[in-house]
Amino acid sequence: MCGSETETKFKALLAQFFRCSEDRFNDDTNFIEDFGIDSLGLLMLICLVEDSFGIKNGDQSNYFELVTYKKALKYLCEQCSVQDI
Repeated sequence: MCGSETETKFKALLAQFFRCSEDRFNDDTNFIEDFGIDSLGLLMLICLVEDSFGIKNGDQSNYFELVTYKKALKYLCEQCSVQDI
């Protein structure tokens, strides 16, 4: 499921979470620098993404490295393919 449909849903989820337009997100978007999110906010975002995409038991070892749109999308795609979502 990791294609344009996933990316579209991911952008919509981010836009809702950050209360902004979907076009604010690109590969270089940094959640900390661009939106001022802290570690708790990042954890909340990751949990929201996992819940929204039905990811169970995601790889928690790198949660706090997922500070950019590109890294978070890559994580999402990897988890979706591992869990065959």
